[in-house]
Amino acid sequence: MTLKSEYEKEKNLRLQDAGQIENASGYTNSYLKHGSACDSSARASVRMEWVRQAERVFLEEYEKDILKLAAKLCRDSVGE
Repeated sequence: MTLKSEYEKEKNLRLQDAGQIENASGYTNSYLKHGSACDSSARASVRMEWVRQAERVFLEEYEKDILKLAAKLCRDSVGE
């Protein structure tokens, strides 16, 4: 297999992964969910790495907003 064909194969796999991630109905700690079925494909762990990376980026970007909302929920719980 040539370097170019290996690159094309990996590119296609990643594009398929992106499609599976976008079309998922949710996820657990280990798997993407598609309705009531879990992703049991050979690429499941690779896809979950992308999800975990996205979680880290999202939490970093919205950390302050999350803390503000947590404080608001705390105050609301006591009517303040």
